[in-house]
Amino acid sequence: MKTYITNDMSIAAFLLMNGRTILKVEKKSPYIFEFEDNDNKCEKIALSFLTSECSKYDGYLRMLRGMLRSQP
Repeated sequence: MKTYITNDMSIAAFLLMNGRTILKVEKKSPYIFEFEDNDNKCEKIALSFLTSECSKYDGYLRMLRGMLRSQP
């Protein structure tokens, strides 16, 4: 069985949204998300995250969290 591993939670969520099957999650530093990738499509899906609306949403969410953390 081929697998695809990422430590990016946003990409892991995007892979799940695109119907990929998650096999394992490890709570290490950094997190490890392992997906089934027998058809070798996970990397292509992960790269498509960069130009997706999900990526924009993720960026704005991170920006807002940063703004909240920087307030006294």
